[in-house]
Amino acid sequence: TQLLLVNGREFAAITLLAGTHTGPFPGVTAMNQKVGFPTGALGTVDDQGRTAKKAVYFDGATMMGQLAPDKAHPVRAAQATLAAPEEVVVAKGDAAEQANVALVKQLVDAANKHDVKAFGEPLAGDLVWSDQAEAKDWTKAELIADHQAGWRAFSDIKITPTAIWGAGPYVVMAATLDGTNDGPMPEAGLAKPTHKTVS
Repeated sequence: TQLLLVNGREFAAITLLAGTHTGPFPGVTAMNQKVGFPTGALGTVDDQGRTAKKAVYFDGATMMGQLAPDKAHPVRAAQATLAAPEEVVVAKGDAAEQANVALVKQLVDAANKHDVKAFGEPLAGDLVWSDQAEAKDWTKAELIADHQAGWRAFSDIKITPTAIWGAGPYVVMAATLDGTNDGPMPEAGLAKPTHKTVS
């Protein structure tokens, strides 16, 4: 585990999954390629400290892209280490953590209103946005441009947090993203809207 965050009975973890594909698994023969990418987990513990609930977030598209590279769909190179520091952070429930959570809620609200000014204002000019499903990190300008493209493609797109809490300088948020594709999305090869919903 690279990073473990704890707030009361809730926890979040970022771990590195890395290795060499030397044996078959269902539908895929051995490719002798290295893989390495972060995975995430959110969960809760019971009175005895045992895991009571756990959700794991695994980027299968990046793994397959590392196993069988495709120039049309680039992914991040296999990682041997993660950028996150190795640390455990236990929430204090202090004003700084509460301010960080409030800031994330402000960003979600601005995104849901498709308000580019309100979304961009709290972001640092030298922001590095790391979405592991993307082939590279984004700058602030690239992040804003991506959101604007999403708003054009999904006029009703909405983020609904199901959990949000702070631990030290970190904020953990689980959320659903829902919308209907009612606009073109050329970045994804869609010249015309599909009018299908995503969730």
